[in-house]
Amino acid sequence: MKRIIICIYLLTLTTTLNAQKNYWQQEVNYEIEVKLDDKTHTLHAYEEIEYINKSPDKLNFIWFHIWPNAYKNTKTAFAKQKITNGFTRFHFSEESKRGYIDSLNFKANEEVLKWEYHPKHKDIAKVYLQKPLAPGEKIVISTPFKVKLPASFSRLGHVGKQYQITQWYPKPAVYDQDGWHPMPYLDQGEFYSEFGSFEVSITIPETYVVGATGNLKTEKEVNFLDSLAKTDKKHLLSEESSDTKKSNSDDKEPRNRKFKTITYTQDNVHDFAWFADQTYEVLKGQVQLPNSDRTVTLYALFNKQNYEVWQDIIEYMHDATFYYSKWIGDYPYDVVTVVDGALSAGAGMEYPTITVLGGSTPFGLDQVTTHEIGHNWFYGILGSNERKNPWMDEGINSFYENRYIELKYPEQKLISMMGIEEDDGIGGWFARTTRLNDLEYGKLSELAYLINARRNLDQPINLAADDFTSMNYGTIVYMKSAMAVKHLMEYLGQEEFDRIMNLYYENWKFKHPKPEDFKALFEEETEKDLSWFFDDLVESTKKIDYKISKVNKTEKGYNVTVKNKGDIVSPLPIIAIAGQDTVLNRYVEGITRKEKIEIPNTKIDRVIIDPEHHTLDLYRKDNQVYLNQTFKKYDGLDIVPIGGVETGPEKRINFLPSMGANTRDKYMIGAVFYNNVAPQNKFNYVIMPMYSFGLNQLAGSAELNYSVFPSSLFQEITFGGKGKQYAGYQKAEPSITFTFKPNKLRASPKQWLKFRYTAFGVDTELQPTYESDYQILSAIYNIENGNALTEYSFNSEIQHKPQDFTLWKNKAVLKHQYQQRKFASLNLFLGTFLNNDNVHPSFLLGMSGSTDYMMESTFLDRVQISNTFTAFEHQTDLEHGGFRAFLPTAFTNNWLAAANVDIDMPFINLVSLYGDVGVISNDVYYGSGLKIDLFNDALGFYFPLVGTNYNGVVENFTSFRDHIRFSLNLKQINPFNIINDIGK
Repeated sequence: MKRIIICIYLLTLTTTLNAQKNYWQQEVNYEIEVKLDDKTHTLHAYEEIEYINKSPDKLNFIWFHIWPNAYKNTKTAFAKQKITNGFTRFHFSEESKRGYIDSLNFKANEEVLKWEYHPKHKDIAKVYLQKPLAPGEKIVISTPFKVKLPASFSRLGHVGKQYQITQWYPKPAVYDQDGWHPMPYLDQGEFYSEFGSFEVSITIPETYVVGATGNLKTEKEVNFLDSLAKTDKKHLLSEESSDTKKSNSDDKEPRNRKFKTITYTQDNVHDFAWFADQTYEVLKGQVQLPNSDRTVTLYALFNKQNYEVWQDIIEYMHDATFYYSKWIGDYPYDVVTVVDGALSAGAGMEYPTITVLGGSTPFGLDQVTTHEIGHNWFYGILGSNERKNPWMDEGINSFYENRYIELKYPEQKLISMMGIEEDDGIGGWFARTTRLNDLEYGKLSELAYLINARRNLDQPINLAADDFTSMNYGTIVYMKSAMAVKHLMEYLGQEEFDRIMNLYYENWKFKHPKPEDFKALFEEETEKDLSWFFDDLVESTKKIDYKISKVNKTEKGYNVTVKNKGDIVSPLPIIAIAGQDTVLNRYVEGITRKEKIEIPNTKIDRVIIDPEHHTLDLYRKDNQVYLNQTFKKYDGLDIVPIGGVETGPEKRINFLPSMGANTRDKYMIGAVFYNNVAPQNKFNYVIMPMYSFGLNQLAGSAELNYSVFPSSLFQEITFGGKGKQYAGYQKAEPSITFTFKPNKLRASPKQWLKFRYTAFGVDTELQPTYESDYQILSAIYNIENGNALTEYSFNSEIQHKPQDFTLWKNKAVLKHQYQQRKFASLNLFLGTFLNNDNVHPSFLLGMSGSTDYMMESTFLDRVQISNTFTAFEHQTDLEHGGFRAFLPTAFTNNWLAAANVDIDMPFINLVSLYGDVGVISNDVYYGSGLKIDLFNDALGFYFPLVGTNYNGVVENFTSFRDHIRFSLNLKQINPFNIINDIGK
């Protein structure tokens, strides 16, 4: 036995030495003294940094992160990223709510060091040394500093007098084999820092409860926390406790305030964070680690009003610390602390030995507690470069979080995360009716990944954090990465995977492993070709997509032909079922094109590829075949009201009741039938048949699309077809749309080109405005881009009506947010007839909007028989000239140019000022007034006050009332459009 142990040890040592060959890393040790002024929300601090140069290079300077300056103004990388990701709260915040760091004065050996800001980033500083720091030498650099704490915009900040002190001190950037890594603070994108030791003394009013990184060395404060932990917490569940003073209170403090100084120390960490609140409650516990006799202390600091959710927090902390230690390697520190905080950068955030959490349900709190405590391994102990390789931290950690949830909550349903149970009233009925109760918690990652993957909008796992779109940062970095690692574990086997991960942990703890180190270890230990994982799943957007294409019966059993429709030759699990028994369950190494798999059993009922969803298979509806029809369950259409989320491989039609009305059809009722909208299928349809009580006939609409996803020039090619019948007209429109592949998904404009042929049949007795029957050929180019502050788009369309005319229309839109949730927009339009041999009046360019001859808008009175809803006169589509006032004679078969301006009123919600100006030939038109937009601009009302329609200014109420118009844009609230736009 001893020989076996020695051999295993030598093997581990050899692998470790190979991995560490030529490896080095710097060491940085800190002594920091800090005092909190909670009246001005300011930190006054002093630090001494011992920097030990363990590199083979001489250093003439050291880059420092001074990240509180990220909150200084709207020009920082953090501020710009918030805008790109769609958030404007910081951009429009008051100066007093922002933060910064100043009073820096770097010294070494009592001499002042020259320093300067990074040329692009004010939250990075370059500190020059008096002389080069040679390999093996050390230097002590000191500086005072003051931090004005911002409001809670991201990770550092305060809410009232609840403080989150993170990324708060000057910190040297990492210098490694790839050189320096100075990086600005970002909200989407985390950190990379040097390991070392910390001794931090915090001076704070004695009424505060503090949690921090490391070991609390002040005995009086330890006793204080223990006394709070011993206090009975059951009273917090009573109604009386709900009126306790909130932690963000700014009540006046006594004049003679007493302060306390408490000290924390910790070795082998690369960051230090602390949190403080005057009303924190405390819970305390312990966990004995599974691989040793060590006991780790657990502290939980939480707000009183959250006790109902937090009462079992020690259990969550215990289980998370225990299982991560069991699966990866024992937790190396003496304490785990979690704090309840008002975080503005996700549901939780990790720091060495301490994490800040959110969570509105017990399950949600257990989930986020596990994830953030898990970061002590993947971020804290294994200190990869999170900014460059976020999957090494978030992805692997999310895999272990999912593994923990599957172990502890094996029956957990996704709806439970929303606080819905199957037997709960309306919520339970909704879950059962829509089949959402079938969606297991573990399927969330797969569903989220597929939403963009099926639309060719996903990105490779191995990108830097800031290169991901906001949606892909979650679905790729966290979810796809976690699923990919699970695929790897299931393929290798859990025991083998755990062995290698433990070796990875022992080799690289307190170091900076890179993806190539992770890859080298796995390939060396398994002696397998894992390129399907590291090269395909991690480094590309290639897809896994296997299909059972044929089954042939043989004398001994069956030959199952499996076809690879995807881009990745990955191993896949396949099982065969006979009755209730699994008679085959094995991994196939990977199939390049087609392969026959022999199953030596004649009594098989079903064959399934990947029934447990271990892989990232793109389409699962072809992953299963039934061989015994008597055993086969109902495999026809599953008709589901309200649904729309894919919960399994079954074929499904979803439906909803529908209704509508207009002056010719009167009331219409029917239903809308559609296939799953999330994730998108290659073939999608929305069919809405209705019965028209006014015309006693079928009405409604239909849209069908089939998409293909090329790998080069185009992101998507869609073959579409539309049709509709309402109020005496019919429309049929086949089309093809080419969506261009952007150079960079996060920053590039979105462009598409569409060709369509549209045929109309019109009953001119019901629709006298229009020509009886006509066809139009169209080519449309569209480009758009923007962020939360400024958006722009340009649309150019050529319409050709054979033998009659060719019309060229161009529209540009610029929209700018000038104040929080207040916008100003400019619309420009230029339309011209390239030829106008025979232009029916319904096709003229109109200053007050078009006659909607393409039948794309919803008009309540297209037939013009109502005094209130009359199309074109009282309702407009805002096309062409876009005037809000009605100008019945302002139509042309020549050319038209117009500009429309809208400005939201600064202090009145929903109300805007508008102005219109336009030219037809040499005639100039103008108008101005007020508008009210409701339901995300789906319904707008326009009140002209000045303009050509009045020949000046409105003179009386009757004239004002008669000129009021409205628009109806149901596309803005169409759920299918909203879902389809997610992530684009």
